[in-house]
Amino acid sequence: MNELYYEIASNIYCMAIQAITGLGLSILYRIFFGKAKRTWLVGGAYFAVTAVLYYVPFVVDTFAVYVGAIFAAFLVMLACGRGGGRLKIFLAVTYFYVRWFVATIVTDMFIFLSDYSDRRICEADISDGWKYRLLFASFCWHDVLECIFFGLMLWGIVRGIGRAFLDKESDLQTGELCVLLIPSVLGMVFYKIYRIYDDVYLQKTGRYVSDDYPVLSVWWTFGKIVLLAAIICMIALYQRLKEKQTQEKNAALLAGQIQDMQSHIAQVERLYTEIRGVKHDVRSHVGVMAGLLEQGNYAEAEQYLQRWQETVAALDFSIQTGNPVTDVILNEKAAEAAAGQIHFSSDFHYPAGTQIDVFDVSILLNNAISNAIEAAGAGGYVRVTASRRGNACLIMVSNSFAGKLAIGENGLPVSGSRSGHGFGMQNMKLIAQKYFGDIEIGQRDGEVTVTALLMCGKP
Repeated sequence: MNELYYEIASNIYCMAIQAITGLGLSILYRIFFGKAKRTWLVGGAYFAVTAVLYYVPFVVDTFAVYVGAIFAAFLVMLACGRGGGRLKIFLAVTYFYVRWFVATIVTDMFIFLSDYSDRRICEADISDGWKYRLLFASFCWHDVLECIFFGLMLWGIVRGIGRAFLDKESDLQTGELCVLLIPSVLGMVFYKIYRIYDDVYLQKTGRYVSDDYPVLSVWWTFGKIVLLAAIICMIALYQRLKEKQTQEKNAALLAGQIQDMQSHIAQVERLYTEIRGVKHDVRSHVGVMAGLLEQGNYAEAEQYLQRWQETVAALDFSIQTGNPVTDVILNEKAAEAAAGQIHFSSDFHYPAGTQIDVFDVSILLNNAISNAIEAAGAGGYVRVTASRRGNACLIMVSNSFAGKLAIGENGLPVSGSRSGHGFGMQNMKLIAQKYFGDIEIGQRDGEVTVTALLMCGKP
């Protein structure tokens, strides 16, 4: 009867550990992919496979059980949503390793505590019946505590991985996946080596290596903790390198945009040079017209006047903003929209009399309008407005868009999204922050609006 009680308690403990493991995997998947309705399917698949395989007679290797369970959970991850395949491989392999080592660390700790408490009970001056009851109660109590510590430790590492891994929207490259899996693979290799050595030692001596060399067990536990910490450190290092690459990419993009703005300014300067030339020739034109009219050459005078009007019209902008640089940008974008059969309207007025640099405004407009034109498509519309409220300047670019805009955790569209709003947004945000402002993106009733808030004071 006592053996039956212990067997029942052991089975309950085993299923509790697997349920906690499945819950932890569901939490990790939700942290990265945020699919609340499908999150529990991932952990449920893990728990279901372990619950079945543990009671299959021909499956005796627990390692095979855990491999089968994590593989089933990985297949559910793939079925829950497209994309992120390498990221899901990283989550599956890393979680497999984390679960395995957390379980061994907690088990080793509670084996020591259980042995100590059992010795104290056996040495107690009480009847054998009470000793059996206390030993069973101690066994159950340690199982409960072990489940609690296992869950807390697993939850802490899962949260640590989630916080260290910042770029959850993008999938991993093959090289990045290989680098991030180094701690997990090394940990499993070292564990396998240790287990082989321990089994050989047991066959030759009849004792476990930790029985004769307890210090080795201490160092092995310490090594497992270091390898677990190495996972989070590797992720943090990867994120720093990724952030540095992003900054370098943004810097290169910003340099290219500044070069574009310089070409706009050069165009404005050429335009103004031509205007000055026309002004200089006005008297000459008037003289020619007067001579033609005096001679009665009215047809030639009309043709001459028409050519003169065409020359002057070519030097004029249909959109006037109050600044030559933004004049060029908006008129160029209006022509680009017209070529794409997109209705373009502007009520933008440059915030004159402020400390806002025209280069920064031009980069904001160039990026926002380019994205809007790409997203609107033929038959759509783009609208540019600006307003000033006290010390705050608002620049708004709206466009028609029938799809769903994917927004990341940073508040910006996911890079590479089909909405066309992923390009250059980070640079726009950096410019807005330079003027103690920010970028806000909203979607409502088939329209996407990008609003840049800039404070007009000195940056």
